Amino acid sequence: MLQCLNGIRSVSLLRLHTICFYSVYFWFVRVTLQITISIIIIIMSHSGGTHPPNNNVPKYDKDSDKEKEFDYKKFRAEFRRGKLEKRYEDCERLCLQAIQNCPPNQLRAKVYNHLGYLYENCIEGKHFDDVLEHYVLALQVDDTSVSAHFNLANFLLEQGLQHLARALELNPNHRKTQQRLASLQSFGGGHVV
Repeated sequence: MLQCLNGIRSVSLLRLHTICFYSVYFWFVRVTLQITISIIIIIMSHSGGTHPPNNNVPKYDKDSDKEKEFDYKKFRAEFRRGKLEKRYEDCERLCLQAIQNCPPNQLRAKVYNHLGYLYENCIEGKHFDDVLEHYVLALQVDDTSVSAHFNLANFLLEQGLQHLARALELNPNHRKTQQRLASLQSFGGGHVV
């Protein structure tokens, strides 16, 4: 009887430990993402980058009638065709033109998201800042963009995995690094464009 109670107690403690670990983990990921986005926005607003500071990025306007001037379906078809044919520089040009011609609404947010995806996955020589800038710009224009939130989170998660792998190379016996790397790798990845 005593062994049975000890077994139940150890299972309960294991479950409690697991629940606490994941609660703290998800809180940590959420806070880290919020802090990272805030830092990026501050850096972009002070760096004189290629885009206006955070407070000058026009927000999504649901009532914008300019949306009819930009043919997103045509843009999307050309973008997909260029991507399939591996003409990534043409896709980049297409996105940059669309940003100039598209009103600040959900469509522009989608274009920023496409450009971030291109910079992350297709175009050589683009840096962390280029990718991050366009995912953040997509969210500045339309903070309800599920694809942009997903792609930004996935991008940052992949960057974190790379740093954890490097930390493990430097010290293969670092227990916290081993645990965190194993837990993050179980999440997988992918992008939404």
